[in-house]
Amino acid sequence: PMLEFALEYLRAELPCFPSCSPRMIGHKHRDPQTREMVLCSGDRLGKTPLVRWRGYQLDLPSEDDVRGWWATWPDANIGMCTGELSGVLVLDADGNDARKGCLQRGGLDETPTVWTGKVGGTHFHLAYPEGENLRNFARKLPNTDMRGEGGYVLLPPSLHASGNLYRWAEGTRNIPPSPPPQWLLDLIHDGGEHTERGEPID
Repeated sequence: PMLEFALEYLRAELPCFPSCSPRMIGHKHRDPQTREMVLCSGDRLGKTPLVRWRGYQLDLPSEDDVRGWWATWPDANIGMCTGELSGVLVLDADGNDARKGCLQRGGLDETPTVWTGKVGGTHFHLAYPEGENLRNFARKLPNTDMRGEGGYVLLPPSLHASGNLYRWAEGTRNIPPSPPPQWLLDLIHDGGEHTERGEPID
């Protein structure tokens, strides 16, 4: 049950929350930001939070919160706020070419890594630097995004719209996250195209 995975992440002090799932296709829910009823469909399928998630950038949900959410939506995907509270920033390489390009730059070989629903898609979970305020960015490298303060990602075993599950790369689930390599910090700090909306990444 997805509840058990969500509780495991909560015990690891990761700020998790429910997001809609392709298993819920055709399901309508109230958008937590606009309060309008929306249909789980299209490119937002599996990625739309079912609760007001931004507060969990600052505080963990309670176990009662988590149990209540998955009692209401037992098939919900599992979202996680990135940033200082989670201690994690996530680099998304959206496909094989992007993944190989990031790996060639170095510093990503020994860190928790998630295979996403897209072929070759990879999330590298990296240690969030203490005292920093690292925001989200998009496409500073081809098909590469980053989520830090103000962002969120989906965690395994969430279901992607492709029908594939998010899954931990073998042997990486329980290793400590590596610090972000210098080339990534340079990208974060150089300005340029970015997004502050914190939308989830594939």
